[in-house]
Amino acid sequence: MRMNRQNEDKLTEMDRLYRENDKYKEDLSSIALKYDLDSIEKNAKCLEASLEWSLAIVTIMPELNKKVESMFSCGICNGIADKITVLQPCSHTFCAKCLDN
Repeated sequence: MRMNRQNEDKLTEMDRLYRENDKYKEDLSSIALKYDLDSIEKNAKCLEASLEWSLAIVTIMPELNKKVESMFSCGICNGIADKITVLQPCSHTFCAKCLDN
C-alpha cells in the first residue's frame, strides 16, 4: 500500500511538472510572437552596420570639411564665401561683397 502511495505521489509530481513545462512553453511562444525575436536580431545587425558606417563617415568628415572649405572659400577674404560668385572661365570663388568692394 505504501509503495502505491509513493508511486501516486511521483505521478502527481510528474503531472505537475509537465503542466508547468507546458505553461513555460506557452509563455515562451507568447513572448516570441509579441517581440518577433527574429526581427529584433535583424534590427540589431542593421544597427551594427549603421554604426560602422557612421564611424567611417565621422572619420572622413574633417578631410571632407577641408575640401568643401577650399572649394567655397573666398579668394579675397579667405573665409567661406557668402553669396558665392564664381568667375568664368577660371572658376575662382569670391564673396559677392568682396567683389563689389
